[in-house]
Order: sequence, then structure tokens, then C-alpha cells
Amino acid sequence: MAHTRRTARFAELAVEVERICHDNGVDVQPRDVDAALNARVALVAARMRIGPQAALLFAPDNVAAALAAELAAHQDATAAGHVIELDSRR
Repeated sequence: MAHTRRTARFAELAVEVERICHDNGVDVQPRDVDAALNARVALVAARMRIGPQAALLFAPDNVAAALAAELAAHQDATAAGHVIELDSRR
């Protein structure tokens, strides 16, 4: 199940990722932030064998900084012609 910004914790984390990216001069689209956050939640849920909602509720505050760093690395690699897969489940 993909979460949306109507879920309070998801919205909080997504806004924080966008803020960190903006502060670091990284231009991200909201849909990319949402996709990266949903992928991270699904990965953690699968690893912990819990539901996505529980994984989202227990997400540490530093997940926003980690996702912002991943998005920045992805943007840098894309600009350099490299591809980085953000969804590590593949």
C-alpha cells in the first residue's frame, strides 16, 4: 500500500525531505520524494515483517536526512550520466 501525504507521519517526513533538499540546493519533485519514501517504508516493512503503516509510524526522524542524501546522490549521478537505483529491493 502506497502512503500519501494525507497520512500525517508520511506528510511530515516528505516535507522534511523536501526542506533538506531545498536547503542543500537539490531540486526534487514531490512525486520523487513520495516514491522514495514509499520505497523505503516498504523495504523496512518487509525486512521487519510488519505492515507498511507500522513501519511508517516507527520511522526514525533521521530517515528524512537519509532520503534527502539519496535523492541528492541520484540527482548528481543522473547529471553525470550514471544511474543509481533508489529501490534496493531489485
